[in-house]
Amino acid sequence: MRQVVYSTVIRNISNQMRKSLANKVLNDSRIYVPRDTGRLEASGYITKDSRYIIYETPYARYQWYGKLMLTRDGRALARRGERKYLTNRNLNYNRSKNPKAGALWVKRCVDDNKQKWIRELQEEV
Repeated sequence: MRQVVYSTVIRNISNQMRKSLANKVLNDSRIYVPRDTGRLEASGYITKDSRYIIYETPYARYQWYGKLMLTRDGRALARRGERKYLTNRNLNYNRSKNPKAGALWVKRCVDDNKQKWIRELQEEV
């Protein structure tokens, strides 16, 4: 499952600046990614046009939205081919490996770092 989690908010910037910004977002968002084995964090990459960051694991979307999914009979572990359904219950994230881990990690990272990145990009010009 692919989960696209970032698109460039600033549309009128050069390709080089867009690439620089995308790298800053990907690197700075690492402490926000839920981490157990590190597979989700390691799966993040920037598309060739530097407009999107994609996390590509079977559970990326599930982790991104942060809602518990269960089978029809209430089990968290589904059998092969069995469908799971979204609940209104929030996931509880372990923050021992990544202190800011949680749902919508790139969005929260952007909210926390946007001004810093603007300053850094202005210095690069």
